[in-house]
Amino acid sequence: MRHVDNAVLTVLIAVAAAASVRAQSPFGGGVSDRPNASASIEQSVQPKYVEMTVTLEGRSSDLSQAVEALKKRVEVAKERLEKLGVGEESIRFSKPKLTAAGGQQADQMQQMMQRYGGGSRGKQMIDNAQSMSIQQVLTARWPLDDAQDDFQRLIATKELTSRIREADVGSSEDEQPVSAAQAELAVEMEAMMENYGSSYGEEKVKAGTPSFKFIAIVPAEAYKKSIESGFERASKKLYLIAEATSVNVGVPIPVDVEISSGPQRDVYEMYGRSGSQSGVIESAETGDYEVYADNPVEAKYTVAITVVGRRAEAE
Repeated sequence: MRHVDNAVLTVLIAVAAAASVRAQSPFGGGVSDRPNASASIEQSVQPKYVEMTVTLEGRSSDLSQAVEALKKRVEVAKERLEKLGVGEESIRFSKPKLTAAGGQQADQMQQMMQRYGGGSRGKQMIDNAQSMSIQQVLTARWPLDDAQDDFQRLIATKELTSRIREADVGSSEDEQPVSAAQAELAVEMEAMMENYGSSYGEEKVKAGTPSFKFIAIVPAEAYKKSIESGFERASKKLYLIAEATSVNVGVPIPVDVEISSGPQRDVYEMYGRSGSQSGVIESAETGDYEVYADNPVEAKYTVAITVVGRRAEAE
């Protein structure tokens, strides 16, 4: 029999034990080979806030000028938001982001060149029109009146968003610095639009254009109750599987819980958010959840839970 050094044997045992632990669930058995069941609890809640998001941009062929242009836009935005009655605590700015691009006009020119054919002159114009763009995302919130009925909410939010658009929060009185190359590109673009029309591709949201969504709050206690309901429903499904297949599923153990609502949203580390799931943000300060909606009347969300049978001691 081949002799194995004690130190080596100890290492081998440790590695085997670690592999065994990785292959098992924390509940005494591998999850993948155990019967499991899932359940979803759908809920709805009334939104509490209108949230406006707008990208502020400073652009120039010179970076320092772009920074100054952005700073001015930020100050103008603050002044206009104050006139709209927004509290300072409801205003957030993301960290500035620097991009080197020819701006929207160059993007449009590039798309049209690809569609209709282009030459060296068009490429040279785009290269010459390159500029520095520095941006910050501004987010502000307005509370909604809980006493309003659905129709009153629709009317009130329509009036509010119209006032915000009219205030032109994301723009400035001054035009962005434009180089001679950029001015030439704009003239060329206008001529191409006349010749070929405006259907060069998907429209992009311009910097300075506000977008709106509605925020509902799901208290941590309400989330807990939904988990309890989902666990009860999933456990019943698991027992039904056991009865139908004559398999001992053991005790139901939750292995996955998720709260979701709508499409994934961008997160700018604002309002104390600690992370995001699909359409939902957890507040690091309160433990409550923010649910996004596209209307001021109702925000829907789903709490999904998966349970697996705990392996019996005798197995």
